[in-house]
Amino acid sequence: AVIAQAAEANHVHDHLVELTGTFGHRLTGSSTLTAAGEWAVERFAGWGLDARLEPWGEIPVGYELGAESGSLAVDGGEATPLTFVTMAWSAGTEGPLSGPAVLEPVTVEDFDADAFAGAWVVRRLKDRPASDVRGELNELLKQAGMLGEVRNGGRNPVVGGRWPSSMDEVPTRPSPRLVQADYDRLVEALEADAAVELTFDLEHTFVEGPIEQYNVVADLVGSEFPDEYVIVGGHLDSWTAAVGAQDNGTGVSTTLEAARLITAAGIQPRRTIRFMLWGGEEQGLLGAQAYAKANPEVLEKTSAVLVHDGGGNYLSSISGPEALIDDLRKVFTPVTDLS
Repeated sequence: AVIAQAAEANHVHDHLVELTGTFGHRLTGSSTLTAAGEWAVERFAGWGLDARLEPWGEIPVGYELGAESGSLAVDGGEATPLTFVTMAWSAGTEGPLSGPAVLEPVTVEDFDADAFAGAWVVRRLKDRPASDVRGELNELLKQAGMLGEVRNGGRNPVVGGRWPSSMDEVPTRPSPRLVQADYDRLVEALEADAAVELTFDLEHTFVEGPIEQYNVVADLVGSEFPDEYVIVGGHLDSWTAAVGAQDNGTGVSTTLEAARLITAAGIQPRRTIRFMLWGGEEQGLLGAQAYAKANPEVLEKTSAVLVHDGGGNYLSSISGPEALIDDLRKVFTPVTDLS
């Protein structure tokens, strides 16, 4: 019945487009994550499930990311756009912030404060300052009044970050990470003694907490063993570089569609199927671990947990303990026969 429903109308892509197009990135502690959780609860409830947001903890400082842009102009020429990312919980600019680009200093003895006042400091990949003097140089750069720093992000810049413990500790200097090609052309111009002007406009806002965080929980209650569980899910949070389609909009969308297909087919499971969308996964499985710690009785009565966090990669197999292989082959025969 589920396969027939899926063959007639599969809505995985619809869920993914609505999730990413409506809410964009869903960083832990952001208003977009909370709104996405409320949206998911509404979807589950609309299919007849017992759905709710369950708190898993708090974070001290929230973060809202708006539009970001950057450009580079060489020797007074036309400004060209830059491709870059910024780390979560990194400083914004409060409007366009322009200044010359200068390669970072290498030694304390040759440090010239005037050269770095009101400048973007470009971190070196080679001929860098020694590790034992970099801390002192960083302090001198701050005192000189640097605007911020520009780093090499590599061919495929990756976003991470950690929230500050309080509003008193929020960073104040921006730190964009350029894609490799843009970083290379910036450094090449500087090494050729060209005058390089950088402009960044980063709409980053810190929100004073504490800010409560949630997991999405939705139950299709079992007919015979309502207090025994099969858990199906993914994580709802994502980083800020994009809209979180791969990681983990795919898992969210397949979880939603599993719930829709089962209810549309009119299937009543013997055990409760608990659909869960975790929060705080990217910062260390925080929502899932908090849930496990708070619900030991659920863990004791859970026979399977299926979490999809593989992005757009196709699912080629499923693994399990040796003692369950025969049962798994039997259960998954309808899936292996699909194609």
